[in-house]
Order: sequence, then C-alpha cells, then structure tokens
Amino acid sequence: VSWPTQFRVVFAREWRVKTQSPKLVVFRLVRFTVVGLLLGATFWQLPEDIDGAYSRGGLLFFSLNYVALAALAQMSPLLDGRAVFYKQRDADFYSPSSYFVASTAADFPLQFLETCLFVNTTYWMIGLNISSGSRFIFYWLALLSINFMMSTFARMATANSPNLPAAQGKVVALVVVFIIFAGYLIARNEMPPYFVWLNWVSPFKYVFEGLIVNEFDGLCLSPSSVQLEGILELEEQLGVVVPPSSCVPGTEYIATTYDVQIPDGVKWAYLAVIWGVTMAFAVAAVFYLKMFSYGGEQSVLKYKRRSREAQWKVDAPLVADFRQKSFERRKAYEASSRRLEQAASRAASQWSRAGTSMSMVDNDGGGDGGKGGSDSDNDDLPFQRAYFEWREMSYVVQTPTGPLTLLDRVSGFAHPGMLTALMGSSGAGKTTLLDVLARRKTMGVITGSVTVNGVPQDATFKRMTGYVEQIDVLHPRLTVRETLQFSAALRLPPGTSDEVRRRSVRDTEDMLSLGHVADAMVGDLGWAAAISLEQRKRLNIGNELVANPSVLFMDEPTSGLDTNAAIVVMRACRLIADSGRSVLCTIHQPSSELFEVFDTMLLLRKGGRTVYFGQLGAFSGDLIAYFERNGAPPCAADANPADWMLTNIGAGIGKGGGGAIAAEGGKVEEVIVQRQAGDAFIAHESGDERGSEQAASGGELERAADQDWAAVWEASPEAAEVLAVLDKGLPADAEPILFDRPVARGFLQQFWQCLGCALRAFWRTPESNFRRMVFNIALGLLIGLLYLQIDSSQVGLQFHVSVIFVGIISALYNIMIAMPPLLQ
Repeated sequence: VSWPTQFRVVFAREWRVKTQSPKLVVFRLVRFTVVGLLLGATFWQLPEDIDGAYSRGGLLFFSLNYVALAALAQMSPLLDGRAVFYKQRDADFYSPSSYFVASTAADFPLQFLETCLFVNTTYWMIGLNISSGSRFIFYWLALLSINFMMSTFARMATANSPNLPAAQGKVVALVVVFIIFAGYLIARNEMPPYFVWLNWVSPFKYVFEGLIVNEFDGLCLSPSSVQLEGILELEEQLGVVVPPSSCVPGTEYIATTYDVQIPDGVKWAYLAVIWGVTMAFAVAAVFYLKMFSYGGEQSVLKYKRRSREAQWKVDAPLVADFRQKSFERRKAYEASSRRLEQAASRAASQWSRAGTSMSMVDNDGGGDGGKGGSDSDNDDLPFQRAYFEWREMSYVVQTPTGPLTLLDRVSGFAHPGMLTALMGSSGAGKTTLLDVLARRKTMGVITGSVTVNGVPQDATFKRMTGYVEQIDVLHPRLTVRETLQFSAALRLPPGTSDEVRRRSVRDTEDMLSLGHVADAMVGDLGWAAAISLEQRKRLNIGNELVANPSVLFMDEPTSGLDTNAAIVVMRACRLIADSGRSVLCTIHQPSSELFEVFDTMLLLRKGGRTVYFGQLGAFSGDLIAYFERNGAPPCAADANPADWMLTNIGAGIGKGGGGAIAAEGGKVEEVIVQRQAGDAFIAHESGDERGSEQAASGGELERAADQDWAAVWEASPEAAEVLAVLDKGLPADAEPILFDRPVARGFLQQFWQCLGCALRAFWRTPESNFRRMVFNIALGLLIGLLYLQIDSSQVGLQFHVSVIFVGIISALYNIMIAMPPLLQ
C-alpha cells in the first residue's frame, strides 16, 4: 500500500493504543499540572528586582529540564512495542518511516496538552514577562519544542539499543552533558577553553538562552531589598540623602550573569535550531529502525542453553516411557472389553484412591498414592496428607453495571493422591476458582467453606500449599538450583538442617528431571542463553514443590508447550500426585494422552456453575458414560474425550446460559452447522449407513448443546454423591495440619537470604554495573576539570552550588540506570 495509507492505518492503531490506556494519559496530564501548580505557588508573583531575577533564571532552567526529562519516560513503552514492529516490518506491513511518523504523530496531541497545562500554570502564577503576547507564545513553543525533541531523542535511543538499560545509559550520559553545558550552571565565559564547544553542541543551550532573552528583554530590575537597606544605613551614617542607583536593564543582567548577548529576535532562530536537531534525531531513528533488529538479550551467562537435539536426548526417554505405558494400558483395556461394564458399575467406593490409580509413570518417589508421608526417599521431610474440600463456593464482584457472579455454589474436593483437572470454556472461572480456593483473592465477596482435614482455612494456609502460576515469576540471575535453594531456605520449617534442605532440593531436581540444567542460569524467555519454556514450567513447579506442600495448585502448567514438552510436565504432575499430595490443575483443552493422566475433573460453564465433578475412569469411561446418559451424542472410539466433551456441550453452556453461546462468538453453532453439512454431504455422496449415522449425529449435537448442563448436574445422583462424600467423616489419619505462624522463617533469615540473592544478581549483571561505574568516573572527571580549583569569590560560591546540584542530578540518574535490573 502507499505511504499515506500506511501512515493512516498505523496512526489509527497507535491512537487506539493511547486511548485504551486512560490511566496513563491522566497520569501524564496530572503530573504536569501538579508540578506546574507547585512551581507557581512556590515562586508566586516574583518581584522585578535583582533577587527576583536570580529566581527567574533558576525557574526557567528548571522548567526546561523538567519538560525535557519527562519526555524520556516513553522509553519503556517504546521498547515493549518494538518486537511487534520488527515482526510487521519484516513482513512488509509498512515502512519504518511511516511507522515512526505515525507513532510520533499519535503521541503529539498528548505532548501538546501536557505542555499547555504546565505553561499556563507557571507563566501566569509566577508573573513572567507579560509585556507582549509573543513572549508567552515563545515560552510555550520553546517548552513544546524541547519536549518533542527529547521524545524523538528517546525514540532514536531505543531504536539503536538492545534493551532498556543500554538505552537509558546512552540517554543519561548525553542529557547530563546537555544540562551542565546549557549555560546556567556555568556561563560560557567561565568555562575552560577546551569545554566551550560542548556549550555550542548542547541543544539545551539554545532553549535556555532563548528563554532568558525572552524573559529579561525589556525588564528593568530595581535594586534588591538588601541593596536598599544598605543605602538607608549609609544615609544614617553620613547624614545626607544618597540617591538610589537606577534600575539594571534585563539584557545587561543576563550578559553579566550568563554571558548571553544576543538580540531578542535571535531567539526564534534558536528555536529553529531545536527543530533542526529534532529532524536529525528523527532521520537517525528511522535509519536505525530500518537497518537494525535487536532480539533477546545477549547476556554473559555462564551456561548456554542446550540445543534442541541435546535437550531431546534428555526428554525423549521420559516421553517414550509415558507413551509406551499409555499404549500398553489401552491395549489391555481393549482386550478386556470392560468399558461398558466399568461405566455401569459406579459405586460409592469409587472415590477411594486405592486401586484406581491412573498413573502413567513409574513412581520411584515413594508412596502409592494411597499412602502419604513422604514425597521422596527423604524421610526427614514428611508431609501430612491433606483432605482438601470446599462446599458451596460463590464469588461475586462489583462492576459498573452491578454485581457479577463469577462462581456459583461450586462444591468438590481433592484428596491425597488425586490429580484433579479444572476445565471449562474461557471465562468459565477455572483460574478464579483456583485463586479463591488458594486464598489469593482480595476483592469481591466470597461465600462458602474451605477445609483442610476438617479445619477451616486460616492465616497459615499458604504454608501447607503451593501455587504454580501460569506465567512463571523466576529470578533471571539465579541458577536453577539456587532458585530451589532459595525457596527451600525460606519455606521449609525452621528446624530443618542444611543437609536435609540440600537433599530436598536434589530430590526435587530428580523428580522434575532438572538435574542436567541445575547449574544453568534461569534467564528470561527473550535471552539467547536461558533455560527453555518447558524447563521454566518444571522449575516453577519445583519452586513450590521444594516447600513440601500437602496441596498443590497449578494454573495452566502446559500452556505454550508443544506435545512432548507438555507430556514431560504432566508426567511430573502425575509423580507429585502419586507421592500422596492433593493436586488441582487448570487445563484448557488437553490431548487424549494428557487427559488420561488425571483422576478426576471439575467442569465449569460460564457463570461459574458446575457441569460435572467426578472420576474420569479408565480412558474417561465414567465421564463419557455420564454425558451419553444425559443426551450427548456417542463418543467415537478414536475421539479425544476432552474435545468431544467441550465441543458437543459447548464447554458446559446450555440454553440456560442466557445467551452465553452467542458470547462464545458463535463457535458452538458454527461447529454444529459445519458438522451437519459435512455429514449430510457424506450421507448423500456415499449413501452408506455410516454417512447416515454421521448426519444424524449432527442433530444430537445440536440437542446436546441446547441443554442446560448445569441444571442437569444439579439434579443428577452424581452431584448428590459428591455432597455425601463431603458430609462423610474423614479417615482417622486426617489430623489437623497446624503451624504456629504464617511464615516459616523470621526476619533475620529472610534478610540474609534476600541479601544473598541480591548480591548474586548484582555480581551477575556486569553490563549494568560497568555502565554505572563508567558514568560516574566520566562525570567526576568532567566536573573536576570544568570547575578546576574554584576560588571562594561570589562567583566561586555559585559554582559550589552548581557542583552540589550536579551531584544530586547524577544520583538520580544512577537510580534510573539501576531501576531496570531491580524491576527484573
């Protein structure tokens, strides 16, 4: 497409992105308004005398710096959107120039507004030069120009930097030079000859000189109050009247103080210089956007990620073992022809874990699922088996349109050795239920009861549980083993010896097959040298497992993984459950192989209502029997039960869903229509009995999707059976799990562990540390040479104040450079 079309489309997108972040827009506008009001109140109506002149110069310099530096806050959002730009640029969506101009134009209205707010709150409250309207216009244009120039400078810096710390390092170094040599901290005639050229290349010089000429031209500065007091004292001593000195012209004041001797009209030429510099930055930014592509961080990590081939050599035996056992079990099951018999023989004893294990892996970790006590051969860290139960859980939040029910009377349980899948359509409340059960929700109204071994949840509940988040939060500068050690040190009981902690870490590595990457740096996903996504998933699980929990919550542990990686992760989940723990795991749409790993399933529909909770049975026999008995079309022998269930019943959304099918984007109706059309075509073309059966199944699919499956569940004997299990007393070994405090370690232990983690991260961030050292050494040499051997005269004292100011500014910039590693 043409360049104007590219510009129009990209501008529309960028503008939409801006307007969809109203809090950020409001923050930027409020920030400029508040600072402007503070300056106006602090320097309210400055007098037109020598004292006021000094304050005017400082105020103009501060205004220039504030507006300029505020524009640099855009660097982080610019870097966040750079990956999308690279992908679309390489696909020839648009040219770099159209993207740059459009994104800059989309941000300009906000820059215009924030500058207007700042100018109008400072100019009139402070009482700057109002001899003509053109002076106010120049003040506004000068600040808008420097804001726009620094915004363009930030875009250029992010375009040619691999990451945020590198971009901030470049910007900080140059901006400090711009500020020092702007002409306020030291006048040009006071600079050493070898530094004068820096004054001419600093863009801040042209804005500052333009502002002071605009302000002081035409002013006549009267003597200060101190000078008038001196005249009165002299009159008393001499007994005669001493005529006060005449006022000092403003141009003469700035020529003496700042060495600025230019006519008033030159300020407009200085403004043109700023726009010329802006254009130069823009051209450079477009060039960098066109010629460079920065991917993941090239870190100096000690261990490099294994190649896919090397990694597969480690994972292949695990996957092969998993699939072989699955194949053998299926063949044995088909040979015995027990599917219908098993589905019809559901009894109250079905909830007994003994004898119904769906384990797909060898359990060498200790325990057979029916026996808790130890997750490994490490008998020094036994855990209590947890009978985790919840009854009538509801969760309601307030929205602008009124209360919204996210969970509606959900009941269930997870007993020792059970691996329970939480499933449903997107927005059905899977993760919400997991968060509510794990006591992670802090807003809304939660009703119902949650017990562990018959005892209600309390403040120590998190000590007996682990929560594996979908998006892992791992320290990028620690190794895999150090990550596990850090968790073990802070979460295991205080009396645990160091040897037991180390053995617990090793056992966790072995259970999750992480031993071969134990000394590898975790890194970030974008880094060239980091552990893989699948390894991060397992490490995230291990980070919770090493704390020896009795109950483990996992949110989408297989999201983003390919089939083999998902098998490795779910194999680990199965091992954890077989060790006697209670495991709840949300999962979106697993393959048949992964679905067979689970023992039970809780299926939710939109609105958080239960559609099914029960055992899956061998190859989902119990699940299939329940839905077929209640009107679902038969499940083909080669079908994935999870896909069959979600597709045929619309993820549990029936006609009672209040239009929820439409909210799903018409997916259920589309599947029904496509399947009916395809089956009718097969029946017409082939004329065989199979085609007629497929055509008839379309009608069954439609009828099944129209059912209110939540109501079907509530009226079913299976639902009554779940409540009966909850009413039934717990086994004799279900003793209360008690802790004396919510956290395992005291303040000092937490402090030393966090300090050690911070020191390791500091040592392993050489690029950031080197950047800070070079910056401070260079700045110290620059200031030392610039103010070499200053004396104690009045001018020298002003230089002392300037050095203090630069020291404060450099400290702030050091914080800016240090922030990205801290945020990581």
